[in-house]
Amino acid sequence: MTNPAVGIDLGTTFSVIAAINPAGNPEIVSNVDGNRITASAVLFQDNYGCHLAQ
Repeated sequence: MTNPAVGIDLGTTFSVIAAINPAGNPEIVSNVDGNRITASAVLFQDNYGCHLAQ
């Protein structure tokens, strides 16, 4: 499978991304921290970069 389907759940508190794995089953994609869910609130500030609410 060269172009797997991807689903995104943008929740009010947490968000999740899932993709279809080579076996044809949905699999939750871990974020850069290894967590399967990511906080939905993000703050961007000019001098301080990006902050995730966790």
